[in-house]
Parts: sequence; structure tokens; C-alpha cells
Amino acid sequence: MIYFYAYEDLYDNIPEEKKLYNSYEEENTIIKGENDNETLSNEKENIFITNHIKEKPETKNIQSPNTNFSTNKNEKKTDEPKKDLAPALKKKRGRTKTENNDSKHNKYSDDNMRRKTKHIIIQELMNFINDKISQIYGNIGQGIFIKKLLIINQKQLINSNILFNKHFMNKTLGEIFSENISNRYTNYPPEHNKNLISKLINDEDETKKNYFKNLFNLKFIDCIRHFRESCVINELAGLTLFKDLKLKSEIDEDYWKALNYYIYNYENIILNKKERNLYKNIEF
Repeated sequence: MIYFYAYEDLYDNIPEEKKLYNSYEEENTIIKGENDNETLSNEKENIFITNHIKEKPETKNIQSPNTNFSTNKNEKKTDEPKKDLAPALKKKRGRTKTENNDSKHNKYSDDNMRRKTKHIIIQELMNFINDKISQIYGNIGQGIFIKKLLIINQKQLINSNILFNKHFMNKTLGEIFSENISNRYTNYPPEHNKNLISKLINDEDETKKNYFKNLFNLKFIDCIRHFRESCVINELAGLTLFKDLKLKSEIDEDYWKALNYYIYNYENIILNKKERNLYKNIEF
């Protein structure tokens, strides 16, 4: 009989089935020594095989409760709840960098064309009024008391809100030019234009007074119609008309055509647009 436990190093390298068989021989030898009955030996043999082989668990990667279930240190536990990645994948709506050039926001866009239309008309009206002041008064003075309209802040001109512009069409020239002047003027009070308009419409000379009252009571839409020759307004006689603008030679033909369309259809374009929602805190 061979005792493998005497050679521990060799025993460790013996297959498991062989170890079980040797263990069985030892147990069977002891049984035979106590009882020579062959039948009893066979029964013991069956019991041993049943206990050591049939009940042997299937080979699995069984680990103790304190052992990490993952063999990969960098692998996350499978029982952790998966994080919702949807919010991180959401993107803001709006124009993207991959859009075609035709769909990009440019100078031909509706809001920019409406801004350009207002800017041209307001600029020409301011030049016209200043020329009229100079013709009527001759000496317009200097410094903070100069009789000359200065450029107003741009918030009225750049505002493309539809509701605002519907009201803006019915604003008078007096209301429009009474806005605070641009911040670029550091030597003038912000109310310079408002103070000047008040002096002009309250002049002691009735002729001057009446003319400027009528002029500053004109609505913006009236000025557009005169500007494009849809009507004639006496107070605006001498105003540079759209067809006579020097701008025509400075811009490309397509842009001039687009501008022409907005000048001749300005009120229809504004009035046919729907407000997307009710805007609060809008100054008219």
C-alpha cells in the first residue's frame, strides 16, 4: 500500500481522482481488516464512491463571501444600478455647425433684414431733421446746447421682437428720437435729444413751432411710405428717398433686391407675423 502523504510535494501534483481512489483504498483496507466479509467490503466501497464522487460538486468559480466577485479589478460590480446617460446625450436645440450654408443665419435672414430696414430709415430721418434744423435756425450752437440730434442707443433698432415692432410702426418720430443717446457721447447728457425736441416744438416762433410739431408727430410707418414714395408728406420734403440712396452702389444686387422687398412690404411683413408668446416687460 502506497501512502502519498509521506511525499507532500508529489501528492500535491497527483490528479484529484487519483487521490480519491487512494483514499478509498485506505478506507477499504481498514474495513477489510475489521471484517473479512467481501459483501460488506463492497457495500463500503459503494458508500465511499457515493460520498466522494457522486456528491462531488460541479467545478465552478466559487468564492467566499468576503472575496470580490469580479476577477478584473477595473470591472464594476454588476449589481450597481446603471446610470442614465440620456441627460448627458441631450443636446440644445437650435442651429448646428453642420447645417448647410443656405440655412445659416445671415444678412438675408428675416430679423436682420427688418433691422436693416429700420436702421436705414432712422439714419436718413435723423440726417434730414438735422439739415432742417440747420436751415431754419442757421446757427445751431455748440457743446451741450447744440441744436442737433445725436445718435440714439440701438436697443430700438436691434429689437426684432414682432410685438415690439408692431407698436414701433405707430411710434412718432418724437418718441423714437427722445430715447437716450448712445453711450459713445460722454460729453452730453443722455437726455440731449429729448431736451432738444422739447425746445423745438415749444419755440416762440409759431412757424418753427408748428413745423416741428407736425414733423415729430409723424409715425414711423408714415415715414416709410414717404421714403418708398407710396405717399407724399409735406414735412418730409427733401428727405432722401430709397431709390436715391448711395447704398445701392455699395451692396450687391441680390441684397439690394431683398432690401427693396422689405422697404416696400415692411408693414405687411410685420403685421402678418405671429407673436410666438406673450412677452413681458417690453418697452414700447
